[in-house]
Amino acid sequence: MIKEELKLVDGLLEVVDARLPSSSRNPELQDLTKKPRMIVLTKTDLADPAQTELWIDYWQARCETIVGTNLLLGKGLGEIRQSVAKTFPELKRLPRLLVVGIPNVGKSTL
Repeated sequence: MIKEELKLVDGLLEVVDARLPSSSRNPELQDLTKKPRMIVLTKTDLADPAQTELWIDYWQARCETIVGTNLLLGKGLGEIRQSVAKTFPELKRLPRLLVVGIPNVGKSTL
């Protein structure tokens, strides 16, 4: 089903829980598409701040676009908008993004 949706979008917002960032990712997403993807690290207020920074550094070192957020307080939303704008500067319209992630990571809140 995701393969069909990927044809209709410009990129992905992969929502990941900061408390268990490695376990809350879908490893198959990388193989499904080469479209731009941004990692939205949610629930940063519930995770260890030092560990969260290490994960952000880890993914940034691998050329991943990543934003840490606390969606309940609206923290990080501006960074998400800025990152999306930087990723799709050539579009004359708002980009179409597919929000993906395992259950309970914060997709609906986003």
